[in-house]
Parts: sequence; C-alpha cells; structure tokens
Amino acid sequence: MRIRIVCDRPGHPTLAAFASLARANGHHAEFVAPTTEVSNVEDADLYLLKTRVREALPLWRRAESAGVPVINSVAATEACLDRREMARVARAAGLPFPETRTLDGAARVADHAGSGTWILKSRHSHRGNPHPAVGTAEELARARWPDEPVVVQRFHPGDGWDHKFWVVGDRVFAGLRRPPRRVAAPKHTHPVAWDTVPPTWRRLVHTTGRAFGLTIYGVDIIAAPHGPVIVDVNAFPGLRSIPDAPQALVELSGATAPR
Repeated sequence: MRIRIVCDRPGHPTLAAFASLARANGHHAEFVAPTTEVSNVEDADLYLLKTRVREALPLWRRAESAGVPVINSVAATEACLDRREMARVARAAGLPFPETRTLDGAARVADHAGSGTWILKSRHSHRGNPHPAVGTAEELARARWPDEPVVVQRFHPGDGWDHKFWVVGDRVFAGLRRPPRRVAAPKHTHPVAWDTVPPTWRRLVHTTGRAFGLTIYGVDIIAAPHGPVIVDVNAFPGLRSIPDAPQALVELSGATAPR
C-alpha cells in the first residue's frame, strides 16, 4: 500500500509515528508538502490531507478526480478552514453553534455586532492565527488585530473548560483543556474516558462529523448553561496529546498488515 501524507511538517510527531508503523507493516508512506505538484497522483492508494494552506487544496482535487481516496476530502477540509462556512454547515445541520457574523476587518465590529459579549477570530484558519479576543463590540473594534477578514461569534459562558473530542474513523478520544489565553502557554489535556461522556454529547460529536463529511476531525464543545455548544470543528487535528493516535491512523488507513 502506498500512502502519501500531505503535511507541511514532515517531522510532525503523530504522523511520523504513523508512517513508521505503516512502514513496519510493509507499506510505503511518504510525506508530501501541500504545495507540491504531484504529476502521478494516481500512483498512491491513499492520501491523508492535513493542511491549513487553503491555496494548495485545488492540487489535491486532482487525486480525488483520479479516484484515489483522500482523507479528509478537500471539500470537508475547506469547510473547516473558513469559519464562515463552518458556521453555515453547522447551523444548516441543526447543530448548536454560536451566532456568527463575517466582517472585512475587526474595525467594523462595532457597526455589525449587537449588544452583549462576542468572540473575535480570524475568518480563515491558518498557522499563526491570533488568539481569539472576547469583549463587547466596541471593545473588539479597538482590538489590535491584523488587517484581514474576521468573524465574531456570540459568546456563551461555559464551565471553565474546553471539552475536546478527537475522532479517527471509529475511534473517539476525549479530554479537557483550559481555554486559550492571550499569552501563549503549554497546552495540557486531561484525558476523559469516552464512555463517561453523556450520550447526547457523544451523538453530537458523531453528528458533527457526518454534517461536515469528516473522517478524522476534532470538535471543541463548551458546557453552556442551556446545553452543549460547538465552538470549533477542526479537520485533521494534530492529535499530539493522544498516545494511541498513530495506531488509530494505521487501523483507519488499512495499513495493518504487509501486502
């Protein structure tokens, strides 16, 4: 089996461990940069698409057109990289997702967001995004923010934790993590047993994957007073805090035995 891992970081620990396991089972696993023009896309049996480079995605439609499986699909990846599209897909599926407004820049927040508290984020997810800012529309309009398209989402108070879920095919991993702060700090995840998660939340995680057409994904949920609210959907997350993630990727890809 020939697997191409589309990723801008060939040293990514989870994917490097997956590649080692696949090779140990007699398969070929190679890394390909997202912007690489691959002339022989049909020579692979599977592509694993992990990238935040939106401009590179059309390259990998060629693999889909050639009939080679791509996980996740280009369309599903695109929907998660554009927070406006993320909100549209989620709300169209009836998922509990915050009210979201799209603006050309942060300076226009005061003109388009109503009263109450909002969260300011970059519209397009990419490496180096600023940390989300929280405040009233007037406060956010004064935020020091890059000149780029943004979204503002209605703020919902939680229980002080981000409830994080990572899905790799049929395997689901759960954990708790403190919300990100303005100042970068190490991320520490407290593992949670999947079977202790409330059934309604478990259904919500799976429904999210189906709505977006995702096979490998992450879902961030907060425990709002009126019920769970999805605040982010991530196509192919890093899975760094999950020791079993490389083996789960091996099982999903079918790279479990020599061929």
